[in-house]
Parts: sequence; C-alpha cells; structure tokens
Amino acid sequence: MLELPRVFRTSLTQILGFSLGCGFLALLWLVVRYNPDPDDYLQAFLMGFLGSSLPLLSEIFFFERSFARIGFRSLVLIRPLQHLAIIVAVFTLISSIINQLSLKDAFLGLENVDLLFAWFVVMSINFVVVINRLLGPGSLWRFLSGAYRTPTRENRVFLFLDLKDSTAIAEEMGPEKFHRFIDRFFQDLADPVLKCHGEIYKYVGDEVIVHWKIRDGRVEGEPLRAPFLIQKVIQSSASSYQKEFGRVPEFKCGLHSGEVIAGEVGDYRREIAWLGDTVNTSARIQAACNEQNAFTLISDHLRQLLLSSAPDSLKDLKFRPCGSIALKGKSAPMELMEVHL
Repeated sequence: MLELPRVFRTSLTQILGFSLGCGFLALLWLVVRYNPDPDDYLQAFLMGFLGSSLPLLSEIFFFERSFARIGFRSLVLIRPLQHLAIIVAVFTLISSIINQLSLKDAFLGLENVDLLFAWFVVMSINFVVVINRLLGPGSLWRFLSGAYRTPTRENRVFLFLDLKDSTAIAEEMGPEKFHRFIDRFFQDLADPVLKCHGEIYKYVGDEVIVHWKIRDGRVEGEPLRAPFLIQKVIQSSASSYQKEFGRVPEFKCGLHSGEVIAGEVGDYRREIAWLGDTVNTSARIQAACNEQNAFTLISDHLRQLLLSSAPDSLKDLKFRPCGSIALKGKSAPMELMEVHL
C-alpha cells in the first residue's frame, strides 16, 4: 500500500479539522441569518465543509507550486480571486444538486452576503495556515498563548545537521542553483523528521536544527533514527539530484540532550529561541564529525537516556565509542559515540 508522506498527512489533518469547523460554522450562520427548513442543514454543512476544504487544498498542494515564482503583489491579487472562484463554484454545484436546479439558476440564486462571509472565513483560515507553515507547526499558537513570554526551563534533544562541502558546492553551482539545491534538500528531509516526531527549529545557512521534547525523563520520538531516514530518502532520490544538480547531498549530524531555556527573544523581529549549553554542545558534537570521520555522533549522555527510557528506539543501531573528545569551547572532554546501522 502506498504510504502518504507525513508532511502531506499532517496538512490533510489540519485541513480536515478546519473544514469540519467551517461546516458547523455554516450551520450556525444558517440558523442566525435565516429561518431554515430541515433540508437546508445538509446543504449548509456541505457548503461550509467543501467551500473551505477545497480552497485550502488548492492553496497547499497546487497554489504554492504553480505560482511559486509569481511576485508577491501578484499573489495578493490572485489568491483571493482563486479562493472566491472555488467557493462560488462549490456553492453553485451543491445548490444545483440538492435543489435540482440548473447551474445558471443555482448561481443566480446565491446570496452575496453568504459568499462574502464564506470568503472572509476561508481567507482568515488560510492566513493562519500559511503563517503556521512559515513559523513552523505549533509556533503561532506558542506566540498567541504567550507560553514562552516568560523564559521556561525544558529538557530537549537537539540534532544539528550540516551539509558537507557547502562552500565548494555554492561556488560551483552559483547562488540561484545552490538555493534550489538547498531548498530541495530541506524539503526532502522534512518528512523523515516528522516520522521520528521531531520538530524543525530553524534553518541556519546550510544547517538544520531539529529538536525533540523530553517529558518525565522520556524522549518523545526517535531522534537517533532521523539521520538514517533522511539519508535513505536522499539516496532514493540520488539519480534525480544527480540529473538536476550534478551531485547528491551529503551531511553529518550531532546530537545531545539536556536542559535548555526556552523563551521569546528580540524586539523588531521576535522568535522563540531555545538557548543553553545543550544547544551549543550539540553544535560542537556535529563539528567533531569531521575529526572522527563520522556520519552521526552523539553524546554518551543521550545514549544512556535512551537506554533507560526508550531501549526499543535503539534496535538495529550500533555504537562505537570515540572516547573522551575535547570540544571547542568546552572546559572538559565529553564521551562521544558514533552511531551507525
């Protein structure tokens, strides 16, 4: 059976939730504005559900790809018209089927205020979806709820992933082609990260930072499997990369766990940042991959945490002790382990 990518399934789940909400909102609008007959409830729900789900689906799975190179001002004009056209088409078709009218009569019978209300709701939801995708899943809610307005201590696993030879690749490809290369790579690694229940924290140049929650001493996800799932996805697309870019991405990873401080930072541009020695050490471990000629290095502290809390996540993984390694900026050496399948 064909398995849908996790990113695709996550988007579908969000759209389903929003659309069900719009279906019930349409019922409420019907009751408040009209004196409905019993037969009107099904029509209102279908208009609310389909009139919201189809524009949102078109936004995520068609609009972003088909109009990726159109200027922002053009998008501002095209996007609302596209959504309004879909809403009108859906409302006309549903009215025609349920009321047994011709498409022309169904179209002429639509109320402008109903269309405008539906369009406003869909555009508002679309705004939330787009902002959530820009900030990252859950980030918008964190800002709105004020969860991190006051700095909070948390325990997390951090993974730093760095593209190999990025400086030479950028020089070889030129800025535009290198940007497409990095964008393709970052898109391809998103699904493996989600499969391992990780959250992409940020992109820093050619580097990706991912983290996992630790709750009650247990890691929520499988951080050690993420590098290998990403590698598998990239290898499965090797011929495509080779054809388009003349090379296949190679990368290295470093992982560590511990306490961090999470909170909002900045003024003109605010973001939620995770700060502390754990984050810095994860970056240093990733940098040590070059010296150790390793694909993935982790701290022994993280391995012990996973052995005690989630031993099943370590199945089929092998560890090679690297000994006590002096990391840049650290006062004392750290016990590191190389991980491989």
